[in-house]
Amino acid sequence: MPWRVLTRAGHACIFATPDAKPAQADRRVPRGGDPGLLAPMLRAQSDAVTQHDRMARSTGCSTPLA
Repeated sequence: MPWRVLTRAGHACIFATPDAKPAQADRRVPRGGDPGLLAPMLRAQSDAVTQHDRMARSTGCSTPLA
């Protein structure tokens, strides 16, 4: 995950969205949601979900620029 690599290297990641509201991932992909038989193939690996959750809680992601 680029955010993880960049922040570990000491970089600040600045996010931007059109309305300055935090972006939301499609919850079906990281958590598996309800895609039926395709769930095992579409679900993100647990480490990716953990890193996404850390990124979502970061200041840059939770307070994006417009």
